[in-house]
Amino acid sequence: MDELIEIGPIQAYPNAITTAAWPLIELNDGAKVEVPLAVVRGAEPGSTLWVITGVHGNEYVGLGALHRLLKSVTPTDLRGTLVIIPMVNVVAYRLRARSASIDGMDMNRIWPGAPLPQAVHLFAHSEIVVSRVIKPILETADFMIDCHDGSDIAICAPYVAFSTGRNEEETQLLRDAAVATGFPIIWEQSADFIAQQQPQTSHLTLTRNGVPAVLLEAGGKGEHESGVQRMYLAIRGIMDFLGMMPAEHEARSEERFWVKEALWLRAEGGGFFSPAVPVLSRVEAGQHLSSITDFFGTTRDEITSPYNAIVMTQRDYGPVNEGEFICELARL
Repeated sequence: MDELIEIGPIQAYPNAITTAAWPLIELNDGAKVEVPLAVVRGAEPGSTLWVITGVHGNEYVGLGALHRLLKSVTPTDLRGTLVIIPMVNVVAYRLRARSASIDGMDMNRIWPGAPLPQAVHLFAHSEIVVSRVIKPILETADFMIDCHDGSDIAICAPYVAFSTGRNEEETQLLRDAAVATGFPIIWEQSADFIAQQQPQTSHLTLTRNGVPAVLLEAGGKGEHESGVQRMYLAIRGIMDFLGMMPAEHEARSEERFWVKEALWLRAEGGGFFSPAVPVLSRVEAGQHLSSITDFFGTTRDEITSPYNAIVMTQRDYGPVNEGEFICELARL
């Protein structure tokens, strides 16, 4: 096992936990945007796993799960190296917002980002941050996990998503890792869906570039603690699968759903949104899912399921504009 590895500002030795603030980009007053970074190296060699969260600055379930993970992992019990970024989008986090106000870009739609000379947006903050984060991941990682949730507007059923690998062996590795999460929904995303709905996401980009990666979703508004625990257990499950550390198992009775196709439903008009079914509900084609009303309670739109499905993500009560996301359905 190499005595020393360097990741960002950290020089990590075996059998040690090291944390640091990683300066990634400079603001207009000269202040550095510093991303938190932790490296846990076991006493024995093994896989290098990166776990990141906070690509969207108002999603906190992954942050709670990583707090729990750092408290549970000791170098003497770990094989290999665990690298953690508890908050990628620090500028957005400061504002309790999904995206950094500097450029308004969705940081999980622009991977691999762009280095300074190749950046294409007028305000290129997010492009540059992603470019500087992905470089050491590609150089060191054997596997990557990106953690998300429904933020302050929605609740996500626990699900794991991945894209097809570069070959069947890599795809099977991703399937097996997905099963190891213990999540009830496993979504092998199609190339068509990714191209239309989620181009240049972290897990797709890394998988295409040789680092198998999965996306975890759990919890959100009103379901923080349960989401944190499920996500923590999912990460530990993948660590067990990679031979890094035994999993922590809790009894689960829910059925597992293998998903190939999912659909985002959007508001076809503005108003006040009211959901009628919770996440993980099985729904039939034509079944009522939610409604949008005006200020007087008059129904403006009734949202129904286009096919037999399971509800993966459901927006919470509140105002919506035309075109906003309201629900995600996995086709059964």
